[in-house]
Amino acid sequence: MPRIDYDIYGLCERQGAAFWGEPLNALSSFAFIYITIRLLIYFEGLHILRHRRLWDIKALIFIVPCIGMASFVFHTLPGPQTEMIDTTFIVSFILLYFWSALMRVAQVGLFQATICFIAYAGFTHIVVTQFPNALNDSIGYLTTMMSLIVIAFYLNMKKRAAARDFLIAALIGVMSLFFRSVDHATCAMVPFGTHFLWHVLNAILIYILMKQLIRSVTRRTKRRERRAARKAAREARSQHKEMGAGI
Repeated sequence: MPRIDYDIYGLCERQGAAFWGEPLNALSSFAFIYITIRLLIYFEGLHILRHRRLWDIKALIFIVPCIGMASFVFHTLPGPQTEMIDTTFIVSFILLYFWSALMRVAQVGLFQATICFIAYAGFTHIVVTQFPNALNDSIGYLTTMMSLIVIAFYLNMKKRAAARDFLIAALIGVMSLFFRSVDHATCAMVPFGTHFLWHVLNAILIYILMKQLIRSVTRRTKRRERRAARKAAREARSQHKEMGAGI
């Protein structure tokens, strides 16, 4: 049976127009659903965060399964519309996470975060515009992996607890980008392709990054509560002394 040309999607596994034409790519999309469940269990178990709004973290957790479902639809019903939906959820997660990580993990000010965000978006736009089809249409993700490495080194300079995990996440991201990039090039040797590894490794990457984001908020909340408790204790001792002096 002659191979149908799906080169516009850069996918090796698909051999025809059937719904299950990409079984590994489609099924590996459920890795995002799995890590969503793990993240929800982890997040809900942190009672200290229950009364905090944390809209960005909740939005990110909501987007993760959307990435998985959109990926499944795209790999079973490939087309311009499903590809756009798939990409939209991924880009939405990247942009929101980048902003949240700057504010909550790197703990930079609003001005610094805005400058970094503009620089990242601008650099990504330039790279994608100049090399639109590089790395098997994956060039847009390269700047994201580079940004993770930069954040990891910044956190290490500041001696932050999340530095090591961000570096691990960045290395996993580079590996995932590699497998996405070589999917089409290695098709003759690996008939089912390597794109499914992009899904699996990206799910692991997101899980690590989200846990670090939640942990950073948890650590700051605990510090805030300890300071409040110490302040309340000092005020109580002061009032007790004043009452003793009045007697």
